[in-house]
Amino acid sequence: MGTVHAKEIEGSTDMDNPAPRTRGSIDFKRPAKVQRVLIEGLERTKEDLLIPKVQDTFTAENFEQVVKKCVESKAQLQELGIFKTVQITVDTCKVPGASETAYDVKFLVEEKRFEGGIHTSAGNNDVESSLTLGLNNLFGRAEKLTAKYAHTRNFRSKKNNQAHIQFTKPLNGNPDVRLIVGGYNTNTDVPLSGYKEASKGILTAFTFPSTLGSHIVQWDGVWRDLRALTRTTPFPIREQAGHTLKSSVHHTLTADTRDDKILPHTGYLLKAVQEYAGLGGNVEFVKLNSEFQVNREILPHIVVQLSTACGTMWGLGRDKRVTVNDKFFLGGPLSLRGFQDRGVGPQVEGNALGADAYWLCAAHVYTPLPFKPGLGGFGNFFRSHAFVNIGNVGALELDKSVKENIEQLSEEFRLAYGVGVVLKLGNIARMELNYVVPVRVFNGDCVNPGIQFGVGVTFL
Repeated sequence: MGTVHAKEIEGSTDMDNPAPRTRGSIDFKRPAKVQRVLIEGLERTKEDLLIPKVQDTFTAENFEQVVKKCVESKAQLQELGIFKTVQITVDTCKVPGASETAYDVKFLVEEKRFEGGIHTSAGNNDVESSLTLGLNNLFGRAEKLTAKYAHTRNFRSKKNNQAHIQFTKPLNGNPDVRLIVGGYNTNTDVPLSGYKEASKGILTAFTFPSTLGSHIVQWDGVWRDLRALTRTTPFPIREQAGHTLKSSVHHTLTADTRDDKILPHTGYLLKAVQEYAGLGGNVEFVKLNSEFQVNREILPHIVVQLSTACGTMWGLGRDKRVTVNDKFFLGGPLSLRGFQDRGVGPQVEGNALGADAYWLCAAHVYTPLPFKPGLGGFGNFFRSHAFVNIGNVGALELDKSVKENIEQLSEEFRLAYGVGVVLKLGNIARMELNYVVPVRVFNGDCVNPGIQFGVGVTFL
């Protein structure tokens, strides 16, 4: 077994090609062993964090395996998120008495100390402007301290100001297994439900992978102050105003095999969230929410997508009361198209009250734009699609049978269909411009027939 050496940069060298400095053609099948691994350019990073990432290079038995193991080690070093660049050089071993098949592998790294910037991004029908400052590799083992202030304005006048600070630490050097602690302060105006909310909280989270997908287990302790947004806010919203202390734990499972997050051709997405509030404080409920999406390319560039989402919650405690800021809402250009944001379900004077349960299904057929302009280039960011979506809100009552609950949730379903154009905004969001025909609506629904525009990260 060889040795690993980590040291400061001593001189300049060419690190661009992971190949030995020998003349003539390279026989990748010839015997080769890694004698030493050197890591140059370290300032704060501890050696014990890096050694497991490069140790596998010593198992190579020929030159092809040496190159392959070096590339794999480079990927593991980059996954730590603490290096700007990682370069590799493979050279014959310079140790006196070393065999002709012995090689030295050198990794030249440049540490990433500070991060930050001013950014503008699109969210779920809103635009966020944010200032972020980050300190990487705080104690030399890939820890990160991040502070962020963001101002968000929704296309329907919803406003949100948020400040948070967060410390993240990988456990045992594994970037997929992390401990997160943080605090946050938010102020949100929600005109579609007639309230505003100020909240201050702390959180602790643990992330880890499994054969089922990635997991997040998180505890939140948050003080919330719910107030009427205007003097015209109706009484059913006003009577929920006041201070609450919520202590909750929730688990999120995500399994995502899609080849693209925004316009996938194949793969599926499964996301399930379970939340229990009542570990102290005066808010008590159980909340379940899930989403499933599957994609299949039936013909070249023609993709069928089927999606479903559902959720339910039950209030606990003496009065089983759940306030409007914890409930489910349905409607909008990226969920139940043909309806306004929060446009489905109980309303009072145009203010959505939310529901204790919902379900939603959607089917899409995506194709290139007519005549396929720019296909293979800029045209790949656009898709035309035809869709139909159906859904409803209500409540699951524990004193009723499963059949009775299903009948109750399905008897007043909403239905809409339409066509439109989808634009992919990088790998983080999408923009839709659709013409929608609501087919099945009920009194009190806020309908949006005809042209409907939306920008968002999540969609169904």
